[in-house]
Amino acid sequence: MNEQEIRKIVKDEMQKNYRSGSPMVPPHTHNGIDGLRITESNLIYNNKIIGGLTATDGGGTLSLSLLKNPSSFYFYGFLRNPASGSATKKYTITGHAEFGNCFDYTSASSQIPLTDKVIQTYDFFGVNTISSTFSVGQGGNEGFAGIDDTSVLHAFITNVTSTTIDIQVDLASDYTLVGTYIIT
Repeated sequence: MNEQEIRKIVKDEMQKNYRSGSPMVPPHTHNGIDGLRITESNLIYNNKIIGGLTATDGGGTLSLSLLKNPSSFYFYGFLRNPASGSATKKYTITGHAEFGNCFDYTSASSQIPLTDKVIQTYDFFGVNTISSTFSVGQGGNEGFAGIDDTSVLHAFITNVTSTTIDIQVDLASDYTLVGTYIIT
């Protein structure tokens, strides 16, 4: 058996697989013209960025540099106010933001496109040993971190590009926010 006969057998098997509906390798050429052209901006990278966020004494702004094209932001953190001695306020906060085309569903038949292309929400639960109360709640599209008193904590994403995320944390004095974020 010579090389031409082997090539014919391989080609026939490939054509048979292609016609059967389960091609192992679809017919294509490597000539630089017939192949698909995909630009880098259309690629969705599967990289994750994990980091820590700590805010005290009023909070501030943070700009995170990214690899490319973020799709989600997750936050898991704790808020604490030890200012009153042994009496404290402690909260656990989880938050989430999605980037891209977002809609606000106002009813079963109505949806409003959001122009900022970011939707953010959070949940919290906490114990206030000063007043012996327990609180649980959630925020709508108001940010990725907060509690029932927005004058104490309000954290939100102010801007998203393909390579950066800008975060604003407004925090009352004597409070500390510590958490972990994951960007996908």
